[in-house]
Amino acid sequence: MQAALKALRDGGHAGVLLHGMGRLGKSSLAARIANRLPDLKLGVVFEHYGPLDILAALRESLRNDRVASGALDAAEKRVRDDASRLESELRWLLAGPCKRAGADGTAVLLVIDDLEQVMEEDAQQQRYVVSEAAAPVLRAVLEAFDAAAGDSRLLLTSRYRLYLDGLEEKLLDLPLPPLSPAAQGKLMDRQQLALQSGPTEKARAEGEKLLNERAELLARVPTSHAAIPGCRT
Repeated sequence: MQAALKALRDGGHAGVLLHGMGRLGKSSLAARIANRLPDLKLGVVFEHYGPLDILAALRESLRNDRVASGALDAAEKRVRDDASRLESELRWLLAGPCKRAGADGTAVLLVIDDLEQVMEEDAQQQRYVVSEAAAPVLRAVLEAFDAAAGDSRLLLTSRYRLYLDGLEEKLLDLPLPPLSPAAQGKLMDRQQLALQSGPTEKARAEGEKLLNERAELLARVPTSHAAIPGCRT
């Protein structure tokens, strides 16, 4: 967490990538990082990663600011007409309405959670890569935040390391250490038990824990955003 906070505060990278196997608490860690950056308005992208989803997350986090909301509404209209404009619109937003943090500022911390949902396995290179459909969107986001000279920051979580035409080098890469062999064995035992006997109290508790991690991340986002359905267990 300290390494991520340092990178996000000094602005030496376009953002930070937290990655590691499932159930390590990446969303929970992202929430803890967000809580340490209270001057930034939190926007969260998950499950849907299109151009308008990126802008919708920003608009939701800034919906109480009239100027920023108006700017985002206009940007959404232009991107709806031409998705290739996402990068230029983000650059304009990050250099203008979302430039400065502070009590009266509207700089944002954009969290893109569960990025592995738009990754696919590349058997030839033996790694996961961003899908062809999602690559232009993520490329636009990385380029825009890398070019930004303001206070807005980017934070991504994923099960897999990011590979995207070298743009991943713009991010501080922070791998989370894997579970110990003993912990991995316990997790496998619980999964097998759940398959054999259906949902047990312990399995339900595990599912609730994962939901709470996502809820913790969304806690600083306006209530209407936290009500989005479809959180995965």
